[in-house]
Amino acid sequence: MITPEQLDQAILNMDIRELDKKMMNISNPDEAKFWSTIYDRILQLNQKEIINNKEFIR
Repeated sequence: MITPEQLDQAILNMDIRELDKKMMNISNPDEAKFWSTIYDRILQLNQKEIINNKEFIR
């Protein structure tokens, strides 16, 4: 079984350009929602990384 941390790491390792290509060629609404959710999670994880950076001014 995969842990949430492993899933987040796998999502971060996805190529964003490849994800964009997949999202442009989707015809199924459920698949579109799935890939949109993955895309949003990538953005969230990148924001978290930036905020947790020591150089980020709070």
